Amino acid sequence: MDLSMVCRGFILVYLAAVLQALGAAQTSIQQTDVFSQGMGGYACHRVPSIVQTAGGALLAFVESRRPDCGDQAPKDINMRRSFDQGKTWDAMKLIVGTSSVNNATFRNPYAVVVQATTEEASFVLLSFVNSTLSEPWVNFQVRSFDAGTTWSEPEKVDMGKWEGILLGPGAGIQLQHPPYAGRLVTCGATGYQAGHAMNAVVFYSDDQGRSYNASTDSFPHLEECQIAELANGSVVINLRSGHLDPCDCRAASISHDGGQTWSSPAWQPELVEPTCSAGMIEYEDSLYFSNPASQHQRVNMTVRRSEDGGGSWNSSVLVWPGPSAYSVLVGLEGQAVGLLYERGMSSPYEHVTFAAIPSSLSNGTVWIGSE
Repeated sequence: MDLSMVCRGFILVYLAAVLQALGAAQTSIQQTDVFSQGMGGYACHRVPSIVQTAGGALLAFVESRRPDCGDQAPKDINMRRSFDQGKTWDAMKLIVGTSSVNNATFRNPYAVVVQATTEEASFVLLSFVNSTLSEPWVNFQVRSFDAGTTWSEPEKVDMGKWEGILLGPGAGIQLQHPPYAGRLVTCGATGYQAGHAMNAVVFYSDDQGRSYNASTDSFPHLEECQIAELANGSVVINLRSGHLDPCDCRAASISHDGGQTWSSPAWQPELVEPTCSAGMIEYEDSLYFSNPASQHQRVNMTVRRSEDGGGSWNSSVLVWPGPSAYSVLVGLEGQAVGLLYERGMSSPYEHVTFAAIPSSLSNGTVWIGSE
């Protein structure tokens, strides 16, 4: 048998499958490139965050890198908004930064919508880190009460011994279920600053982000993270693991007291990863998870759905089979979820794209594995 012919045959079958999957994804899922390389004069846009305001506007944030796309390149934070569930987007707007080539570096935009109270209207709280200096990195946040039209002046945030922690990436949450309803819960990782050990840490705020407490338990050696509140009021965290276990998969932990204490992290063999940030959201009693579903490459952006709080993942949809990386999820009216993620043809960092994923795909098929 001619092994070269066999190998070529396998390659052709694989390419055909990829093209078929790509065509199905593009047919079934509306996708729009929100940020692209070169937009605004930036080398690339990365590390997305997205939230939906009480009025239904989608606010998408990125760190915009210049003059190159390296992780330590100077960065600004930019935003675009959609008022039609992600079909169209307004012009890019600078939120934090200088838009010029210097060493000012503002990174990891991390947004959360804070619901209205009797004393204060609903607002968007956007956190970020000033990492212009090698030491110290400093946490800041800004507020918008008008869906991103105007923003407050940056205010420094006291994160205690975890000063300079990079939140997320992704988005924070506000708990909906008593007895901790109204509490803000966020998470981040420390080890991206030279000389600092890697820890994932959860923070919570009971005064709408004016002050924060760190949870009793941190997660040594685990990395970027995303938080979600389950329908029973428990809070789950999903963490990048850095391939610390042979499963090459994510880790997860659960809290039953609003994020103050956490169970020992457990490996999630169904959620393989190539060491990359991931998205997670609880929406309409289902838990959704997004990441490049591969153990070794940042490819195959996939959204999974769980009906039992992450105990199992009974259905999934391949959104983009090509290069893809960081992602964040948001609930959409009348659909399943919106996905804001990094993708490209030759590199994952060519575009930050928004995909609207319906509960049942528009070409008549359903999520793979469901029903």
